[in-house]
Amino acid sequence: MDPRRLALIRAGDAAGHRSTGTGYLIAPQLVLTVSHVLWNHACQAAWQRCEVSIGDPRDGMVRSGAEVAWWHNGGAADSVALLRLAQPVDLDGAVSWGQLTGTEMAPYNACAFPLGVARGKTRPAEQIAGRIAPLSVGEGNADVYVLHPAASLDKFYTARQPQLKKQRGEGQVWRGASGSAVFCDGHLIGVVVRRDEDLRDRLYAIRVEAFLADAEFRDIVGDHCTGLAGLIGIGDPEREPRNRARAAEPAVPDVPVDPELERLFWKLFGESDVLEAHLRHATSKLGEPMPDGRTVSVGDALAFVRTRERALPTLTESFAMRLTSDDREGRSHLTELLRYAAVSEACALLSGPESAALETEFRSAVEQRPDALVSAARQALPHLELPAVLRGPDTAPDAVPEVIAWLEQRPGEWSDTQARPLVPDLLRVAEHVAAVVDGPGRGRLRQWSNRIAKRLGVAEGALEERRSDAIRWSEKAAAAPQEARVRVCVDLRREPGDDEGTYRCRIWIRDARDPAPPPEHRDDEPKDPVDVARLIRTVVRSCGTREVGVSVQVARDGLQWAVDEWHPGSEFVVDPGLPLGSDFELDLNCPELRALTAGTQGRQWGGDGSTLLDIAGDGRRRDDIAAVRAWVEQGYRTAAGVVLYGPPATREQHLSLCIVLGAPVVIWDRVATTAAHGDRLDRLVLGRPAAGLRGRVKEYRLDAHAHPKKYPARVSLVWEEDDPHETDDRPPLGTLTLSDPG
Repeated sequence: MDPRRLALIRAGDAAGHRSTGTGYLIAPQLVLTVSHVLWNHACQAAWQRCEVSIGDPRDGMVRSGAEVAWWHNGGAADSVALLRLAQPVDLDGAVSWGQLTGTEMAPYNACAFPLGVARGKTRPAEQIAGRIAPLSVGEGNADVYVLHPAASLDKFYTARQPQLKKQRGEGQVWRGASGSAVFCDGHLIGVVVRRDEDLRDRLYAIRVEAFLADAEFRDIVGDHCTGLAGLIGIGDPEREPRNRARAAEPAVPDVPVDPELERLFWKLFGESDVLEAHLRHATSKLGEPMPDGRTVSVGDALAFVRTRERALPTLTESFAMRLTSDDREGRSHLTELLRYAAVSEACALLSGPESAALETEFRSAVEQRPDALVSAARQALPHLELPAVLRGPDTAPDAVPEVIAWLEQRPGEWSDTQARPLVPDLLRVAEHVAAVVDGPGRGRLRQWSNRIAKRLGVAEGALEERRSDAIRWSEKAAAAPQEARVRVCVDLRREPGDDEGTYRCRIWIRDARDPAPPPEHRDDEPKDPVDVARLIRTVVRSCGTREVGVSVQVARDGLQWAVDEWHPGSEFVVDPGLPLGSDFELDLNCPELRALTAGTQGRQWGGDGSTLLDIAGDGRRRDDIAAVRAWVEQGYRTAAGVVLYGPPATREQHLSLCIVLGAPVVIWDRVATTAAHGDRLDRLVLGRPAAGLRGRVKEYRLDAHAHPKKYPARVSLVWEEDDPHETDDRPPLGTLTLSDPG
């Protein structure tokens, strides 16, 4: 059964809904249901209006208008109908049809929207499981299966809500289940048409073979999909011995019983039929066998959860789905059990379906934005040492299970005052991932978090607080200037004894959207320029399609390295690739010289980017260091940076002085030999502000690579700026921060 194909059907007239039922999407625009849900018996005609909600109830449903496309047997009793949706709902896969051919009782699975679980006008989904009696004949109708639900809605819900029968009428709890598709061994075998009014623990479902051969039905379905496959036999003689042998096996191995866990199980589940329903849900979700032919005991359930790490959360997931808002006793017992399980490490945090759903969403997120998990984890868990898989620039889709496994090992803490869990680390990260992804994935992740928080008993306000934190972080990051959003920082150095022409590098990513300390990529092996360039290009590519710049941190002698001309080689067979400076915005900075800057000197430079200060070292303007210093000090309050001209000897000396004096931007032509070469930089600096200079330099380098004679300058650019991780507005250590509300 695919929960994405579930349909909640409401039919009525201009005055409102008069009839509610269940259906199942069998083609992109066709819903299979039962006839009487759509029939106005008073007028002996179909209801005037019909609205259908399609989708997994846990993830949100899509509404569509609908009209009747086909009546089985003219809409007679115990018959089905087809609804044609106004808008198609495209899902992958196809419905598999089956029929019981054996004589042994078989397990079935269905999902419906019965009145017994209604909350006001809201109809939550209710999973129904039990056994089919293939030899039983429903009131003499051979086309009808007899279903025996494992748990009685009457007994289960009236035990917890004594006023339910009085409020909704005797025998009304199953209303709305009509039309639900019945599955056995993964095949659709029938459609629920009604309950037995005398034997209320029996439901009747019309067999699919009663209508599947109808020519009009097959034609309509064939118009909307590739056609109908044949019926699959379930319970064939050659299959029955295997089924019987499996049923004869013990449900779970013999394991020691935890007395406290046993006590909590008794408090929560009590009656054996209630426990059996939840255990059946858990075994079916985990693909495990269910003990047949005997009453399920608490011992069976205990052994099951102690030997399968996701069994307990899957079992409690079933229980939480049935909890109502006013069932405080049930909520208290469930929370008590989960708290003990967390303390005793009796299980994983997530159920089987919950884990699978999260893996799907996280994979989708990192495919859309490779750094989504990394940045979310660094922001949501700033004081934790993250595992290696989260310390890189991004996360590959195949690494998502490892991330989830690590997060599940940190189930979070509990409020001492109210014995309720705080928001687990896993949910914190999920909320931050949701805040940065686009499209439907954001809503699905938040709905997933809501379900987990509800099952665990997390206070609604606590989750909302963490969600608000994530949204604020995302909005602040989105508002950061595009040019400064992401920079790949490279620490490039040489050490004594290294071969000539080799370099060691350390790389990290600075993201203006992420105030957490950046992850580091260290490689202490000496590399030649080609290998260094390849490594830098790989890290830049990992940042996705966002604007990325490269800042290379060097010692004083490294300011003359032509890093922008280092070529990583071909990236693709038909593409020769580009040098680093032609492919990315690349600049240099020198912490060694910057450390000599007086405390406030760097801040006094003109910050509006309006002008660049020219310095020539050939005697035409300034030729001694004292004069240059005076020139700089006179002009820096109105200038945003410096343009250096002149021969290499004086240019290098002036470069060091400008950086020490706090010049935030310095640009020069490293192959210029005289001041006469100064006009080579006019395109970049003449009458132009410092703002946008990085982009102009990249464009020039690209032109110079393509036409080296036409563009002879080889431009070097120093761009000194503060590290945003040192100036963010995170609260300092020792300040008081609010914890999750209990």
